Amino acid sequence: MRRTWARRPPAVLTLLLIAGLAAGCSTDQVTSQASDSPSPTLIGREAACDEAALADTAEGVISPDEKVDSIDGFGCADGWAYAFVTIGPADGGDSGNYTMTMVFQAEGQFWVPKDPMDVCGSASTGSSQPVAPGDAQVPAAIWQDACWTN
Repeated sequence: MRRTWARRPPAVLTLLLIAGLAAGCSTDQVTSQASDSPSPTLIGREAACDEAALADTAEGVISPDEKVDSIDGFGCADGWAYAFVTIGPADGGDSGNYTMTMVFQAEGQFWVPKDPMDVCGSASTGSSQPVAPGDAQVPAAIWQDACWTN
């Protein structure tokens, strides 16, 4: 009888999962694919701070009739990122293009979109030089670009 990964993971994968949990890692940081041919297991891999990774995440959260046309700027700090995303119609037309700021938090090797209303804190709108408020989750290093735009 042939066993597959989907039914029973190999002992090495089980040991890696146990070691990761014992080291304080969450299972979200351990990934593998169920297949007949083993693939490398990644433990503790961080999300890539690059245009392609942020564009892929943005593409996954916009409307199906839209597409990411470009990333017009981005930045990352301490497991957080922002991107100025230009979005257009999926059919490739120029009508209806708009740019918005998207905020992301790294979870393992993936970027997860976050609602700025939830993570930017309660900044005063009367300030001419905005600074990150004490209740902001977004790091001060990128807070102004991530939270004080759009």
